[in-house]
Amino acid sequence: MVLGAVFFSVNQANISNARLHIEEALQITANTFAKTLEDREYILTDKIRLLSGDFAFKSAFSTRDPETILSALENHRQRVGANIMMLLSMDGVTIADTANTQKAKTPRAFSELLNLAKTSQYGEASAIQVIDGLAYQVVIVPLFTPEPSAWILIGFVVDDNLALTLREFTHSEVSLLYRIRQEPWQIISSTLPEGLKSQLRDGFVDGGEEHNQEFDLEFEKRRLASYLGMTPENLSRAFKGLQAYGVVVQGNRVTISDQQDLERFAKPNRLIDDPDS
Repeated sequence: MVLGAVFFSVNQANISNARLHIEEALQITANTFAKTLEDREYILTDKIRLLSGDFAFKSAFSTRDPETILSALENHRQRVGANIMMLLSMDGVTIADTANTQKAKTPRAFSELLNLAKTSQYGEASAIQVIDGLAYQVVIVPLFTPEPSAWILIGFVVDDNLALTLREFTHSEVSLLYRIRQEPWQIISSTLPEGLKSQLRDGFVDGGEEHNQEFDLEFEKRRLASYLGMTPENLSRAFKGLQAYGVVVQGNRVTISDQQDLERFAKPNRLIDDPDS
């Protein structure tokens, strides 16, 4: 029993130490990610402000000719090294798009971004925006002629290169995921190989909905209490204490309504709790 107690104490200390290192690595990665986005936003804002005040582009816009406007956008995109540039009407309808000239986009696709810009101090906004299935870090500013006449959008693609850059600074594997409303999570940037990407994606609850998990205990609770070295009364009290974490036990039927909350409470360790380990 002494040896077992010593092993348990050492193992718990190792687990706590590993969790501490993981939390520190996550915080470092999060800070690096925020700083990287901030630096990229500064570059994008500087480049798009240059176009917003460009007389030649305003002249192209005044023609109201989509091909002329698109040509001017494409020239500027190539000159500044952006991945996408768009011109939107004041209500968000696409006028020109360097990434997809054939597919019109509805105002709703940019409604949140436009609302951010309209309520900001300088009429500008930045965000991670999914466009035609690709994620971009974008900045949007108004085009003045001299009154606000359109919106100019510029963006850098968010792909695996961004995750690789973060890994160089943090020495950690990095993955970025997004979800639109109730749709499944999607990976937009990752340093993981394809097989691990699938495991990571499957680890998130699809659609964002909470699904109750139910199962039956394989033996009577009295026997379970004996196996755990406790009285049936103490086992019942323990089950009752788990109700705050989304666990309800009725007879032999166990229902888990909030697995994430339960995991935060239980803090499972793969080396101990995973039967496949």
